Amino acid sequence: MKKIFIFILSCTIYLSAVTSGIYKIDDSIDYALLKKSFRPFNDTNNRYIKTNYKVNYENMIGKELKAKYAVVANNAKDEYSSLVNKVILLNTADSKYKKNVSYSDQLIRKYTSLNFNVDTKTYKHKKYWYSAKSDDFYDYFYDLDRFAPSDYNHRQDDNKSYTTLYDQDTYRAFKNMFILKSHRVKSFMLTSKWEEPKVPYFDPRLKEATYKIVQQAATFRIQTPRNYIDILHIPKKISFQTDKKEYVLSDGDFLAITKKDDEWYYGDFIYPNGTYISGKIYADDMLDGDIQTQDTKNHKFQIFHSSSVEDSPWSAIATVHSIRVYDKNGKKIQTIRDAGYLTNENHTIDMIDVNFDGYEDMMIYSHDGGAGPNNGYNFYVYNPKSKRFEYNMILSGLTQTQVDTKAKMIIAAWRNGAAEHGYEEYKWINGELTMTKQTVETYMQNDEIRTVTCVYQKSKLKCETIMVKDVNQ
Repeated sequence: MKKIFIFILSCTIYLSAVTSGIYKIDDSIDYALLKKSFRPFNDTNNRYIKTNYKVNYENMIGKELKAKYAVVANNAKDEYSSLVNKVILLNTADSKYKKNVSYSDQLIRKYTSLNFNVDTKTYKHKKYWYSAKSDDFYDYFYDLDRFAPSDYNHRQDDNKSYTTLYDQDTYRAFKNMFILKSHRVKSFMLTSKWEEPKVPYFDPRLKEATYKIVQQAATFRIQTPRNYIDILHIPKKISFQTDKKEYVLSDGDFLAITKKDDEWYYGDFIYPNGTYISGKIYADDMLDGDIQTQDTKNHKFQIFHSSSVEDSPWSAIATVHSIRVYDKNGKKIQTIRDAGYLTNENHTIDMIDVNFDGYEDMMIYSHDGGAGPNNGYNFYVYNPKSKRFEYNMILSGLTQTQVDTKAKMIIAAWRNGAAEHGYEEYKWINGELTMTKQTVETYMQNDEIRTVTCVYQKSKLKCETIMVKDVNQ
């Protein structure tokens, strides 16, 4: 399979104006389209100086990249997140640029700052994208470091000065295309007219100036609309299955995702010429680790976990990538991903009847304490009706959780630094986890200890506060 080198542009589009799919990148600059799409550049408000601008556009992508096509994916995270568009340039770089390829981040290092955001909501009167890093994607073509930044008060011997200007009108999206233009422009004075001051202490000697503006732009035109929701980068050799054939994807390749579930990523592998093939890859093939089998009273679990503890928190020895749940007859019930961490050398999960209904539930280590001993667990409670384990948000939000199976009670505790800590008791009432007791002790500044105790009575908590002097002070 032909190797594809890729570049990544991650952009935030607040208005969904870009269609996902495969785009053709214009080889040449369409001056008429750019003139129609963007306002004329004008950087001076000085009414005493007559300013002329001569704009020269260059190709933002650069001919040496040999990128003819791009892939755009839209990925709405949730109702609170902005729509994220990811753009990949399909590159057929020759051997001259292969030395710059780093498969650790799937980027050619010369273009590591292809990240940009597009904001059309916060500033509705502006249409611009801005780089997420200090070294800018569009600056590679013109290196003006040899030019000393200056202003009207700085005059060189050749009667020319150089400066860097900004343009916040750099992004346009249409039905079937979008344009990116460099929002930083490089400009330098070509000609100027100077006059001696006529008014003392007011010296605008520069009366007329002509600037040459160097900007870069790239135009992307839709060729094949596709419902891409994300871009998946391939970290190693894995199997890519199509209806007719099985391929091998390698480190540095990518898959444009159309849908995904607990088992599979579905999407397109796209060649540098803009053609594609559709298929799927097994989700667990993207990860490295081992599988441990665990048998319980009613279920069998296949726990796919990491082999390294580097990414695991304190007290954990492995990260759980996935848990495949089978019933006692060997039928797979469900797959649970990113369930938490393992804490024992047997690489098994804790099974305990947390809601006291006779069925074992899963209790999986989730996080370290942070402030004091506030460690926590993820709880997956078995639902006998659906025959699936369901994530319980309330239980998973508790800290220092203990399950008292004899008293049929859940105990939790927390500490907010050295001055405050709390203790809580929960019981299942009418199928709902309900706090039945809470005690909070707070050390006050006047050496007093405030204790607030709340007890569940008649469907609500009744609280009592006691203040005592710290006898140790």
